[in-house]
Amino acid sequence: MTNSTIKEIAQAAKVSIATVSLALNNKKGVSVAKAAEIKQLAYEMGYFKANRNSYVDKTILFVQIVKDHQIMDQNYRIFIADYMEGLSSIASYYYLRIESKIYTKNTMEEILEDLDSLDVFGIVFLGAGLYPEDITILNRCCIPSVFIDVHYAGIHADFIDMDNADCVYQIVSYLESKNYQRVGFVQALERTPNFHYRENAFFEALKESSLECPPSCRYAIAPDSTGVKQFIEQYSKSQEKPQAIFCTNDMIAYQCIQACYDMGIVMPSSLGIVGFDDLPTSSILQPELTTINISKKEIVRIALRKLLDKTDPTNQGITSTILIDGSLVVRRSC
Repeated sequence: MTNSTIKEIAQAAKVSIATVSLALNNKKGVSVAKAAEIKQLAYEMGYFKANRNSYVDKTILFVQIVKDHQIMDQNYRIFIADYMEGLSSIASYYYLRIESKIYTKNTMEEILEDLDSLDVFGIVFLGAGLYPEDITILNRCCIPSVFIDVHYAGIHADFIDMDNADCVYQIVSYLESKNYQRVGFVQALERTPNFHYRENAFFEALKESSLECPPSCRYAIAPDSTGVKQFIEQYSKSQEKPQAIFCTNDMIAYQCIQACYDMGIVMPSSLGIVGFDDLPTSSILQPELTTINISKKEIVRIALRKLLDKTDPTNQGITSTILIDGSLVVRRSC
């Protein structure tokens, strides 16, 4: 028998589908002896056949969990489309299908229960906005899974994320090379895990540079149109004005650019602005935004490869965190 499904293996082993999934993915809940028995049976039934044809018609599910504070605007949809396009192009090589599922009002326990009931080969979770307690629950899923756009120390899950620290160091080095002395930092009111990483990396990098960021040059605004007024109010009250600002993402940077126009501030001669994410709009702004670009296709390529590795009978269940380098895209805003 070749290309057997988990359901067929479960029937042959006289156990549940969930038990087979747990055993094949080296997760807790199955005894060592039983897991070895199931893996051997799966191998004999051709489940681990090492060629592309073994993945025909199997489904990879791309899961988004949207929390109340997240804004699903056109930029967000483009952001997601980039991930989907990358997944689809890579999955086609293995004859895999890609499907997407969005959860908006569910608890993590409800999401876990729903996912465990699905007949899919693997799951790619978009981790942006998820916290350790969320990951801990979702990581109990009996279906092979990886988390992208997030990572946490101390949680034994597979993470593929951007190297926020390296990217921020690139920004600080660039600002220093432009002979700035005083810089500002603009964070979001709602601080996601990646925003925390960027903030910490920024102030760590400043310690090794000639730049300073006084408390009066640190701002917090919303990533929507209300952020324009917030930035104007906070910037106007600053005792010391920054020569350039680093914004934790492009959406925040957009509000700052609009605020500069409203205040009559000339960019970049009076204020340089740097963002993070390189959203499509960033290249057509006036001025075009200097920002960080990270290959979403590379992130999902590694995520998919990691999922496929989980079906290898020699896999020992060792999890890993993989960080992807980004590159600074210099444009006219700074």
